[in-house]
Amino acid sequence: MVEDLLRDVKILSEKGYYSEEDLEREAYRALLKNKPELRVAIAIEKYKEGGLSLNKTAEIAGITTEELKERLAERGIEIRRGLEGNEGKEKRARKLAEEF
Repeated sequence: MVEDLLRDVKILSEKGYYSEEDLEREAYRALLKNKPELRVAIAIEKYKEGGLSLNKTAEIAGITTEELKERLAERGIEIRRGLEGNEGKEKRARKLAEEF
């Protein structure tokens, strides 16, 4: 199966239909479109890492903020309230200062 897939990728690439990178990108998009729960899982992991706000996480996951809150609660993940903590604010301020 994997050998057939790799052969198909090679054929498409050699015939100029797609570059391997474009094919990987399209396959990834199709996977997330057909398996929306994977989008939710990715978004929640990014939220847990502290890189996303609640609203942005819901947007990426393709669900409402309220549904996201329910899913976070189901997984025992604490919902961050308000703006980031002092450490996050300081980090953001330093980053902005470096840009100017």
